[in-house]
Amino acid sequence: MSPGRHPRWPSLVLVAGYLASDLFLSGIGAALFVAGLGAAVFLALLAFARVPAASLLVEGVVLGAVGYAGELTGKPGAGFAFLELTAAAVFLVSAAAGRPYLQGQVRSLTGSALHPGLAARMTLVMGGVFLVHGAFLTVMMFTSGIGTVPAAVAFAALYLAALLLLRRKGLRDAAASLPLLVASGDSGFILRQGDAVLGSIGLCGDRIAEVTVRSLSGDTSPERFLKSLEEALARGGTRTVRIESWPGDTGPLEVSGYGRTDGCWQRILPALR
Repeated sequence: MSPGRHPRWPSLVLVAGYLASDLFLSGIGAALFVAGLGAAVFLALLAFARVPAASLLVEGVVLGAVGYAGELTGKPGAGFAFLELTAAAVFLVSAAAGRPYLQGQVRSLTGSALHPGLAARMTLVMGGVFLVHGAFLTVMMFTSGIGTVPAAVAFAALYLAALLLLRRKGLRDAAASLPLLVASGDSGFILRQGDAVLGSIGLCGDRIAEVTVRSLSGDTSPERFLKSLEEALARGGTRTVRIESWPGDTGPLEVSGYGRTDGCWQRILPALR
């Protein structure tokens, strides 16, 4: 583990300490307890794991300050509202800076990283959830007072909406990345994948597709072209591909599983999963 990086449990201990201090302590005493807990966990991690996680000191001070600010309002539940607004700021600022907060959290928990685009999107959406819910709690705090049931229902609704939004965006991105055959002006088809043009073909037939490969774009490997072509045809119901004309060396056809049959290169496509 690199210097300054630490597992998630110390931060969870700090959050638990913050919640406990909000319930059982008050004022500057609660703030000092959380800040001191951050220092204690920092020293324990340094002594037993040799990890100088200075961020724990910052987390302890920030959580203590947030709790103290809530105390100064004199309103019950203010600490929770301010905690969510602080979390929103961390999420949104980290995403804007190109270092999404959830990227590091997922890496610490699983050992593998999210795709940068997905990590940024998740961080932005969850930052929005904390921002809206924190603002909602703040309005409740200064009007009718924070109610546990409406606060929980509002958070559940926002979280569900966030999941649906992320899923819909993920499906749109997945669909946009699929290879696609687009009719061209010369009675042929252009093979595209996202914004990239992979090549052009002539096509006849449906379940058995007779293909004339006219050209491959300069930066597209034959293997990628064939894989994308097969996927685009299979999604249209094709079960067998017969390539009647292929530009250049036919070695990639053999490597990709095509056999010479009746003067063309043929392959039966596996069923789509």
